Amino acid sequence: FSAAVLAVKTHGDVVLGRMQEGGSWIQLSREPGYMRVYLSHPHRTLLKHSKVTFKDVMAGSCATVGLSAINDKSTCEAAAISLGLRDTTAQTTSQEPAPEGCHIHNGALMLDENDKNRGNGVLRTSTTILRYPICANRTRSGENTTSVHKLPAAEAAAESAKAKAQKEEEERVLAQHHISASAYRLALEAKVNVGLDSDDKADA
Repeated sequence: FSAAVLAVKTHGDVVLGRMQEGGSWIQLSREPGYMRVYLSHPHRTLLKHSKVTFKDVMAGSCATVGLSAINDKSTCEAAAISLGLRDTTAQTTSQEPAPEGCHIHNGALMLDENDKNRGNGVLRTSTTILRYPICANRTRSGENTTSVHKLPAAEAAAESAKAKAQKEEEERVLAQHHISASAYRLALEAKVNVGLDSDDKADA
C-alpha cells in the first residue's frame, strides 16, 4: 500500500484505536493516523489485541517488582487509561533524577527521556513520594517495527468498497441458501483454509 508514513512503532508498543470497516486497519485514537492490522500477501499479522497489564509502583523500581519500565508515549498513555488515572496525556521530560520512563509527578503523567535515569524507581523524601513509575508486565525486543500511516482518500475508499462488497455477498448467500451468518462465516473460513498452499500459512 502507498499510504504516507507518519511514525514508526516498535514491537511491544501498545496503541489505542478503532477498527475500521473491513478489519484491515485501525484508526488511532490518541494520535493522528492509521495502522495496518495485517498484510495479505504473504500473510503477516502486524497488530494483536494487547494482553499487557499495568501497575503503579509505590516502592522501588519496575525491575525490583518484576515488571518493565515504559519508554514510549503511546504505551504510557494506554497505561494511564487502563489504570483510570486523571491525566492520560503524557508530557515528555528530561528531569534528573526521575523514575525511568512513564511516571506520575504531582498527579501529572510524565515520560522521562533522560538515559541517566535508566533503572530508577520511586523518587521520595523521608515522608513524601515525589514521583512514582508506571510499569508493564512485558519486555520489548526493539527488533521489529510497524508504521503509522496517513490513509489516502483513494485507499480509504477502496477499503470501504471492499468491505461493502463482502457484506453484500454475504447477504446474497444468506438469502439464497437460508443459512445463518455464523454458519456462512464458518464455511467461508473452512474454504479459505482448504485453499492454502503450504508456503502461505500464517505465522504463529
